[in-house]
Amino acid sequence: MINDTTGEEEPVRVTDGPNLIKNVTLKPNGSGPHTITMTFDDEDLPGGPYTITVKKPVGADACSMKPSKDGKLLTLDGDNLTFLIDLSQAGPGSLTGIARPECKTIPVDIEVDKDTGLAHIKFKPTEKGIHVINLLFNGHPIPGCPFEVDVKGPADVTMNGGKPKDGSSSVCLDLDDKSLVVVPNMVNVKVMKGQDMKIPIDLTFSGDGLVEVTCIHDSTLEHVPCKLVDTPNGKEVQVTPKEPGWYTVHLKFNGEHLPGSPYKFEVKEPTGADACKIKRGPKSPLKDGEEITLIIDVSKAGEGQLLGTCKGPDSSNVPVKTKKLDNGDIEVSFKPKADGDHTLDLTFNNRSIPGCPAIINVRHVTPDSMGLVLDLAPWEVDAGAKGAKGVRHPNFDDVTVQLNQTMKFPIDLSAAGPGNIEVSCMQEKTKQPCPVTVVPTKQGAVEIAVKPLETGPHLLHITFNGVDLPKSPFRFMVEPPSGANAVTLKKTANAVKVVKDGVQFAIDCSRAGPGVLTAACTGPDGQLVPCECKKSGSDQLITIKPNKPGLHSLEVMWDGQQIPGSPIEIMIDMVTVGSCTSCVMYC
Repeated sequence: MINDTTGEEEPVRVTDGPNLIKNVTLKPNGSGPHTITMTFDDEDLPGGPYTITVKKPVGADACSMKPSKDGKLLTLDGDNLTFLIDLSQAGPGSLTGIARPECKTIPVDIEVDKDTGLAHIKFKPTEKGIHVINLLFNGHPIPGCPFEVDVKGPADVTMNGGKPKDGSSSVCLDLDDKSLVVVPNMVNVKVMKGQDMKIPIDLTFSGDGLVEVTCIHDSTLEHVPCKLVDTPNGKEVQVTPKEPGWYTVHLKFNGEHLPGSPYKFEVKEPTGADACKIKRGPKSPLKDGEEITLIIDVSKAGEGQLLGTCKGPDSSNVPVKTKKLDNGDIEVSFKPKADGDHTLDLTFNNRSIPGCPAIINVRHVTPDSMGLVLDLAPWEVDAGAKGAKGVRHPNFDDVTVQLNQTMKFPIDLSAAGPGNIEVSCMQEKTKQPCPVTVVPTKQGAVEIAVKPLETGPHLLHITFNGVDLPKSPFRFMVEPPSGANAVTLKKTANAVKVVKDGVQFAIDCSRAGPGVLTAACTGPDGQLVPCECKKSGSDQLITIKPNKPGLHSLEVMWDGQQIPGSPIEIMIDMVTVGSCTSCVMYC
């Protein structure tokens, strides 16, 4: 290796690894560009010579542990443990520290000598056992941190970590798919708060072995839950950090650290499009001609503009309106063109916000259907998740259904793998179960229909292969019927009767509130049949005047929406035109 600035050759060490792999260790003495030449049987390797740039460390990277006068890294000062950190090359900033035994935090005393740039670190162990020490310069861990101190007694202390075995800070570059255990490049990895950190581990060449993983939040030294998931080529580490900051991941294979372990990654607060959130989805049901409205929380997004585009079921453009509300939220609205899928994409500074593009399925609104299903993609779970975590479903937040309605929604099982979906629903307080039907609609998809029998909060349990979906049970509210949903055919003996010039129906409108009842009837030939409505107390009387025998269909609407059970089918038997002798009603 040649230092391009000085022209001097710098140290290179080549050692044998398993399976004819060679490990190359470079130790640059100066900063700037360096040229690396590798040969095999006096021939340059493909792509060589290689150029790397060595940067002068600054900030946390320029800090280092310094032995005391007796040559030890850790020394005892009465009941305290002390050590030195050299900050002379770090530049302006501040050093902070934390010491943590099993389940508590110990204060760390730091005194910096401004003349020498040395920081004197001192803390008092409170118990025997492992103490994890972490030092941060301007919020970033210094090389070798966090490290462990094993306190066995008053004068018996050993140290793990803190200083690399070869006495220098090292950057380990993996040999990609030629390594025995392959891990991704973890340099400069950044994760947004709320995202999962996933690390694939390829064990193709190494065979079976024990993989161990631990993850620590550097600033608090709290352990972060980790999961190891089997994959076709090995394992996948899944880490779910909750707080922003730097994290350290230790990966071991058969008790040995993997190359480059421990790894660092940073979790940042989401900004821009990533910080936008769909606060409230579309309400359901919609009245004919009513706009679909969503509320978007942009309070943490920073400066920028939220814009929306929408494609109708025929792929034509649907105008989207945005309006800033008094609390800073953005109201997004559009008027659906027809029944079918509408694709809504919301962008903040030209980037789609989480949950978009969203598929909003609009159906013809009847009292027996929810009328609207929110089908967001991507989902809250990872798109590659399997099993219960891979089941896609609508957003049930703020869903309210009226009594007499059947709530319908789709479930997508295509990403979940083979298995069985089970759904149950009950009133939360009375435990009254609700009728539930599950109907396959296409390969890997089903439609669920739930018909509540009582008002109040309800719990919807959904499991896949016996495992609850994330956030199951889902909670939704059932309200007393109002408007068209509160209008019903009277349940008395004479609610439907044959009169002199036709058939009369008694409709109960007492709970509907203000509104207008209208009716339309078609005969067996598809032609309109004379029909009239008149008020009788709190009821409405509908009289149809058939002129032919056969099946008739009667649509009854309240303020333009069909009432429960509409359309009503009636079989008319007639002896003479204009004089109905009997009828049979099909509800």
